[in-house]
Amino acid sequence: MNKDLQAVKNFDFLARSFARMYALGQALDIRAVTGNMNMEQKA
Repeated sequence: MNKDLQAVKNFDFLARSFARMYALGQALDIRAVTGNMNMEQKA
């Protein structure tokens, strides 16, 4: 359960970071970000 909670917190952090970057007009290469993720993590 604790591992799942940490995964949700990590995802939330990343989502907020990407949203902030987008709002500031910063470029984001999503393929570079997701390149090492497995299919479950990318979904």
